[in-house]
Amino acid sequence: MRASLPQAIDLDTVREATQKYSTLQRAIHYTRFGTWYMMKTDDSEDIDLSELTAIKAVRDELTVHSDNILLRNHRIVLPKGLRQRAIDITHEGHQGVAKTKSFTRTKVWFPGMDGMIEEAVKNCASCQTLTPEFRSVEPYKMSELPSGPWENISIDFCGPLPSSDYLFVMVDEYSRYPIVEIVKSVSARSTIPVLDKVISTFGLPKTVKSDNGSPFQSYEFKQFAENMGFVHRRITPRWPRANAQAESFNKPLMKAIRSAHINQQNWKQEMYKFLRQYRATPHTSTGQTPYRLLFNREPRTKLPQTSEKSVELVLDEIVRTRDSEAKRVMKQYGDQRNRAMIRGNKLHPVYDTNPRRVSDKKGSMVTVDDSVTCNASSFKKISDHVRSDLMDKVMLKFEDEDLKWPESKLPESSMRNPIDASPKQCVSVSPKDKATPSVTLSPKTPVVRRSGRERKQPVRLKDFVL
Repeated sequence: MRASLPQAIDLDTVREATQKYSTLQRAIHYTRFGTWYMMKTDDSEDIDLSELTAIKAVRDELTVHSDNILLRNHRIVLPKGLRQRAIDITHEGHQGVAKTKSFTRTKVWFPGMDGMIEEAVKNCASCQTLTPEFRSVEPYKMSELPSGPWENISIDFCGPLPSSDYLFVMVDEYSRYPIVEIVKSVSARSTIPVLDKVISTFGLPKTVKSDNGSPFQSYEFKQFAENMGFVHRRITPRWPRANAQAESFNKPLMKAIRSAHINQQNWKQEMYKFLRQYRATPHTSTGQTPYRLLFNREPRTKLPQTSEKSVELVLDEIVRTRDSEAKRVMKQYGDQRNRAMIRGNKLHPVYDTNPRRVSDKKGSMVTVDDSVTCNASSFKKISDHVRSDLMDKVMLKFEDEDLKWPESKLPESSMRNPIDASPKQCVSVSPKDKATPSVTLSPKTPVVRRSGRERKQPVRLKDFVL
């Protein structure tokens, strides 16, 4: 660990390194005697003319200190042998590119300094693991409007609330008609009776869309879906935008509940008031009230109204036209925005420190290591240097745990996906999307050993089939 830390640089070290660097010695000579015009006739092979030209561009700012140290104003012009060492020192705190540049510029200067700093930060495994990559998301793929009301519904949980209650939210994707049930638990045994009650009231849908929450992945819910005859569609893991109907409804719903809490009102009663208002308000996408699209009539509200004669309107055509236009605008606006990454524990890295390999790609859904599937925006490509650095740390971790894989008995996955494959397929997985950790070891990757003692397989792995 001590050997990996950069050593401090003093003036004697700079003076000695400058004495050995011919290009800087020539720049000192030209600066002392003011003979920069002689550089045109300088054809020495040990002189880097491109670097000397860059130094000449700032010749009016150069002075010579202590006979053998070149300064640009108050900053030391470092010889080539000390430049990487200086960058390592200024990047010890793992500050970003701008901060590292700013720190370096306070003390030293040399041609190409900014490019070297950018490359150093780019090849720093810790910085790449902990820094989110801000880029455009995958273009939105808008869902089609169902052929009629109550065919496709989206379900989701909202909570827990301070009262330990959860809100089970169901939204019809055609009419946008919301239903909210208060439950005490999010288990499958509590969820299924509530959903069964709603289905008995409004009828059986064709498709029920949900996230990958524990009640929706249970065997009981799977059996319930098969018995009732609807298709249970689970969205891409950790990608709530795919369940936008239910997720977006949670925002105004929680606003109404927070308002009731601030005004010291009964939050349940205020929630029912909000639902009455929401169902009777024309939706921005369809232009019609959710109540009318679901029940084919307008609800009676507290506002006065005249008796309406039945007018034949081609509601479905109007709704589809407005819905299509609204989704087009949403897609255009959403595709221009950058995705905001949600951090968990402040000590957790943004990306997993174990490099993964792409095993399958279908549209914007990417599968790595045949186990983790999520949207492509949750991954980050890494370079060869960063991948090698991260894998060295993984190897050291396995060495500390006394875990040994005999070379002749490596897992089949390591032979199928060697670590030294194309770097374009190497990615880091967000810790939010990480399933059971899986590290692929390659026989070609050198293992750093701390001693030559014999290592034995742990007892807990005696039943593990290799």
